[in-house]
Amino acid sequence: MAKIVATILLKVEEEAKWLEECRIHRELEEKQIEYNRIRNLAIEKDTQNFEKFVKDYNVWQKMTKLNEFIALIKNTTVNPAIEAHKQEWLKWAKEKANQMAPLKLGVENYLTKFEIVTIPEEFDPDN
Repeated sequence: MAKIVATILLKVEEEAKWLEECRIHRELEEKQIEYNRIRNLAIEKDTQNFEKFVKDYNVWQKMTKLNEFIALIKNTTVNPAIEAHKQEWLKWAKEKANQMAPLKLGVENYLTKFEIVTIPEEFDPDN
């Protein structure tokens, strides 16, 4: 009888150990799924941020060239009869160039448009 009880207790202990291993495995799988979700979100945000950064750089580059062109016109002597028109055009051109400026609201405002997503260490399944 004692042998039967010992066998049953051993089976119960093995079952408990197996259930604990299953629970740990399930937790690790859930942690891996959450880690992958956050990693994918971070990669997606990083890609969006980079695309915006490149787009804004290209706009800034065009704006810089426009401002160089505007400065060229400003420093060019014209017939006094059209000087007033030149000044109107310069005002108009500067307004248009400034409208496209990615930094028109300031660097701080610009930087806050970028949502940087990092992967917290507690989600890293290797830790």
